[in-house]
Amino acid sequence: MKKILLALAFVALFVGCTGNYDDSVVLEKIASLEKRVQTLEGNMAAIQSALEGKTVQKVEEYKNDDGVVVGVTVTYTDGDVKRFEISSASTSNGPVLCIVKNGAGELCWALDWGGDTGKVILKDADGNDVPVHKVPAFEIGADGHLYMTVDGEKTDLGMAVAPQGAEPVQDGIVKAIEVTAEAVVITYDTDGDEDGVVSIPLVNAFKLVIETTSFEVSSTNPINIPYTITNKTAQTVVDAYYNAAVFGVAIDEAKIVVTPKAADAEGMILVYADSKTGLTSIVKLTFGPAAPEAEVMQKNDTPSAEAAAASVDYLGEAAGGAISAHVLTNIAFEVAPQAAGQEWIHVGAPTKAPEVYTIPITLDENTSADPRTGNVVLYRAGTTETLQTIVIGQKGAAAGPEPAGNNLSANGTANCYIIYAAGEYTFDAVKGNSDEAVSGTAFVLWETQNGTEEIEVGSVITSAALADGKITIQTADPLVHGNAIISVKDAADSILWSWHIWLPKDTYTSSDYATEIGGEISNMNLGALEAVPATGEAPVTSIGLWYQWGRPTPFPAARAWDSYPSVIKTAGAEFTKELRGAKADPVVAKPTVESALAHPTLLYYTKDDDASWTDSEEALWSDTKTKYDPCPVGYKMPGYSGSIWTQSDEGWTLDLTNHVLEFGGIRFPLAGYTEAYGGSSYGTGGGAEHLYIWSGLTHDGARGKCVYFRTYRDEGSRYYKQKRGKANAASVRCVKE
Repeated sequence: MKKILLALAFVALFVGCTGNYDDSVVLEKIASLEKRVQTLEGNMAAIQSALEGKTVQKVEEYKNDDGVVVGVTVTYTDGDVKRFEISSASTSNGPVLCIVKNGAGELCWALDWGGDTGKVILKDADGNDVPVHKVPAFEIGADGHLYMTVDGEKTDLGMAVAPQGAEPVQDGIVKAIEVTAEAVVITYDTDGDEDGVVSIPLVNAFKLVIETTSFEVSSTNPINIPYTITNKTAQTVVDAYYNAAVFGVAIDEAKIVVTPKAADAEGMILVYADSKTGLTSIVKLTFGPAAPEAEVMQKNDTPSAEAAAASVDYLGEAAGGAISAHVLTNIAFEVAPQAAGQEWIHVGAPTKAPEVYTIPITLDENTSADPRTGNVVLYRAGTTETLQTIVIGQKGAAAGPEPAGNNLSANGTANCYIIYAAGEYTFDAVKGNSDEAVSGTAFVLWETQNGTEEIEVGSVITSAALADGKITIQTADPLVHGNAIISVKDAADSILWSWHIWLPKDTYTSSDYATEIGGEISNMNLGALEAVPATGEAPVTSIGLWYQWGRPTPFPAARAWDSYPSVIKTAGAEFTKELRGAKADPVVAKPTVESALAHPTLLYYTKDDDASWTDSEEALWSDTKTKYDPCPVGYKMPGYSGSIWTQSDEGWTLDLTNHVLEFGGIRFPLAGYTEAYGGSSYGTGGGAEHLYIWSGLTHDGARGKCVYFRTYRDEGSRYYKQKRGKANAASVRCVKE
């Protein structure tokens, strides 16, 4: 990755003559002066863009036909592209436009006349210094004077020549631009023995910095990869795209831990930092056998994917689609044919708006779980000279701990199956992780996109069928992220069993927090579409779904950060609630487990002190996986052995601004719940935040063990390890079996 810069200035001249004013000399110069003024104004527009608080993605030099560097092209993270030109050589004398600090420490425009006069700060018509965020326009008058217009007011700067008695300077030809860790250093010619030097402080851009990007894999030992982020925002999120069948990835505040799943694991991981303010920085990491030395690209070579830079300029979705790349140049260019193996990148004809070329790029779908990168190479027209290389990355089709092919139960059966790509899938029609077969008619009971908008039936899972002991389902194409419940009913239309199909945006993974929670905890609440990021705000889609303790199927959860939130929109079935127990009027017996299985959209609540939704003594959940366990293959309900279950009011950090409760590095969204005594939803925000995290263990016949957190208006906040009524519907965070 080339060095990045935020402010770049000083590269333009005005030409005049020395000695007494000579009208003929001035007139002869006007034509060339006008051309140079246009270059100057282009530079100033570019400089202004650099000073508007933007951050830079890439800086590239460009050369003339003689191979001399004549400027740089700056690509900003918002897609804007500016070109900074270096003036061509001349023996004429005249003032040099530059940037200096005034007495107040502000950056202002100035003319450097050289000699005793030196740098003179430009003044507007009111006598005020002209700051760099204003762009002056210049012209040479018929009288040979240099005129400046700022804010519609024209100011006479005097003769466009060095003042009498002042030692004239040359054009200030830029000889070199060096980017150090602290500044942009510009070296230019003078009439003296030594070169002139201008140093402009370098402001760090938002950037993910990883010093080493290529790693040799020879075992399954974790690889620790430290990283830093320059100009990091409080909301910055760091995450990765990778093939979960090949690598395990965990990311904390300072490092990325990559665990190969085989001693010869080979592949790519695209790590990204998202500022949540519109800026993204992406770095490619490669893993495999000892990498050969990076090949040196010859002039006639089209770079291969392996030779691509570690940084990615544009990142496309796995499903494919369009990308618009931006290039600013006044050099005629052409796009090189795609290299072998990169035919998935299709480049259209560039179009030009006033300054910037837009190159339309279309990507084929990436059906592999691995992300990939390729290059779009621009050549000077009619030559083999490389002008610019645009690095394109594409996400892989997300792959998690399952499935093997399209058989969701190939690695085991469960009540929840995860899908990452559109297609047709099957799973064994058995109850949870048991061998109890279910037969009847399969159908989609309900589905949701975990959002606030009304959805149509079939928008997530389009069909379901049961034959030969297997249920076959078809996703929407393209894939729609969300959740769906597949049920099987008998000839009397009674539901016999139901399964949860989960289609998250983020890959479902786990990290080891044995001390804190007693094992490897998953990165998402069950049913969430996104994980809570390592830092910054939790998205609403990280809330997931809510579960009454012991039931294998979920209920819709909150769709907003609110004290009394409404739940996410669903399609296909209505959700109802029913009061059961001795305090119902009239008294109604609590349901059996069979009744609950037959009515998966009916939430049972109670006003009884025991707060249980069922009279059954059966251990529906446990710290070992049962057939009622709601977790996906390879995961189970947590036990009760970590410090998160035993500490009270210690070890946790509350961040109401970002809707997060953090314990020992584990970040939980303040997801709220549906309470046992009335079936109403509470506490995802607005000063009345609540969080339940169920364990798999029961305290007594009425209550399940859980972590319970609450903050309620002015009463402060409390963190409990506590027993709560099983009729509460709350969050589940699974751990690895």
